[in-house]
Amino acid sequence: MDILSDELWEIAEDRKEQAVEERKKIMDSGWVEFSLEYLTSCAQQMMQSEIDKFKGTIQLVHDYYHAVDEKLIPEAPESNTVDLLTEDAELPDVERIADGAEPSDINSFSYPRLDDFFKKALKAQVVPDVLAQSAAADAGKKGGAKGKDAKKGGAPDPEEAKPESIYVKEMKEAIKVEKSILRFRLTQIRNWALMRLKHQRELSLRTYQKLDDWIAVATKAENDAIEEVCDVLKDAIEDQDKIQDELRIKFMDFFVDKGILNYIEPPPEKLAAMEESSDGKFNIPQLEALLRELQVLADADGKMNNRKVVELFFRKAQPQNTFGDVGGLPKEWHSFTRAHFEKLVRNLDICNTGSVDYRVLATCCVLLKTPIAQDADIEAMKKSLQHPEVTADGFMAGNFWFTKTEAAQDREYSHPFPRAAAIKRILFDLHSADGKVSIAKLGTILRAAELTLSKPGVATYGDILAAVTK
Repeated sequence: MDILSDELWEIAEDRKEQAVEERKKIMDSGWVEFSLEYLTSCAQQMMQSEIDKFKGTIQLVHDYYHAVDEKLIPEAPESNTVDLLTEDAELPDVERIADGAEPSDINSFSYPRLDDFFKKALKAQVVPDVLAQSAAADAGKKGGAKGKDAKKGGAPDPEEAKPESIYVKEMKEAIKVEKSILRFRLTQIRNWALMRLKHQRELSLRTYQKLDDWIAVATKAENDAIEEVCDVLKDAIEDQDKIQDELRIKFMDFFVDKGILNYIEPPPEKLAAMEESSDGKFNIPQLEALLRELQVLADADGKMNNRKVVELFFRKAQPQNTFGDVGGLPKEWHSFTRAHFEKLVRNLDICNTGSVDYRVLATCCVLLKTPIAQDADIEAMKKSLQHPEVTADGFMAGNFWFTKTEAAQDREYSHPFPRAAAIKRILFDLHSADGKVSIAKLGTILRAAELTLSKPGVATYGDILAAVTK
């Protein structure tokens, strides 16, 4: 009892360690960190788009008011934007936790990379004073003219401060509006990204906590179940009773199912494999007996006299000549008269030679209820057999279309009867010569093209024997 208890405790402890290790693998997989970095990258791209739009708008405002004020439009600077992400810049961490902070607290996390992008983006609202640049350019052009006047003896007049025109005031107001729009949209992007980052981290922390809680609950449930099992076993040992009740675990709870009693008895052996009789088919012993009798009647070329075939079948159809399942015919044939068997022979003797090939007759009897092989079935058979002539082992390993139709209907709780394999063996013995079967000749017989040429409604090999000629 102590050994069993120790083994159960070891199993429970191993399962706990496996669960803890799996939780650690999930936490260290890096999927959450990748998602946070992707969100930060999306925020950076949106901020960059706003900066590019702002710079383009400012340039458009400058050009517009210079044109309205009939001033010379200054040339646009070569770099008209600010790149938040440069190749040589060292990026801060996407996420950082404060020293000594609790990892399970969402407020312990900060996002320095997002803050860095936001600060750089706000600096982009600083634009150069285009008016000052234009004034300096104009002063440089006028300097040469004033120097010439000084040489003539004239005293230069100090320039008086010119009042700003209404267009300049409108331009400054428009620039202020664009800056406020930029700050608003950058703040919106930063707040959205920060909210999504915190939400993603919060979901991950919640998932990790649920996994930890599940490990604790599962471990406690397993420990309780082990204790209950040990109590039941100890009581049975002390009372010297056998435990016949079913011991079950439902979800996480252990209980004794009084509705099921267990007995130490082996299951009954399955019934031996035996072929169930079928009214419309030859069974294997009947086919083997028929094949031997046909071989006795056939000459060296495999031909049988029609009258001898009719006499053979008519004799076998008589009840007094049938010994159980051996040597007889299917039950559906017991009512056949001599006329039926004469019709059977005529359907095979299409050239009126007075004889039939015993291999063709036997093949029709073997595959009585099987659909006649089509060209696709013959090609599939040749492909599976691979060689033009095959031995018994190769023939038995081939795939044939009649496997399902010739399968046995087994008794309940019995070993399966290999009827399909027995049919393959009979066909091989029927068509083999010197231990091999010619696949081409066998395919011609199975296709039965000449036998079905003038017989409408023929679907199976049994229909060939019972068909009415047109």
